Amino acid sequence: EAQEKRTEFREKKEALEARVSEHKREMDALREAHAAETGDLHGQLEARFSEMAVLTERLEAQQAELEKARTQLAESQEKRTEFREKKEALEAWRNEHKSQIDDLKKQLAARFSEIAVLTSRLERQDTEMQKMLSSTSWKITAPARKMIDAARGRRKSAS
Repeated sequence: EAQEKRTEFREKKEALEARVSEHKREMDALREAHAAETGDLHGQLEARFSEMAVLTERLEAQQAELEKARTQLAESQEKRTEFREKKEALEAWRNEHKSQIDDLKKQLAARFSEIAVLTSRLERQDTEMQKMLSSTSWKITAPARKMIDAARGRRKSAS
């Protein structure tokens, strides 16, 4: 009868260990996926910020040129027409890039939303793992697990 109980405890312990191991693997996989996606998002974000800086510099350069053109407009009526056309072209360019920046901001917001979802999922799984580890059944079976670990330790040292 004692042998049957030991076998039963061993089987329960192994089942619990398998579940814990599976949960750990799932958590590790989620963490790795989260880290990879976060790294990708950070890379994309840095690239977008770099692109925004280049576009901003280009825009500032174009705006400086526009101001210079306005000064020259006063010198001649013929140049005035030419510079008006440049101004319209520059405004179209600026609007085109503003639209791109707005699109990038939307994409970035979507990525942050995805990160929040993944973070929430990871926190839920961590909470579930903690609930399991602090559950009454886990605590009740702790002595049995210790006995089994101790018995295994003796068998290993005897081998």
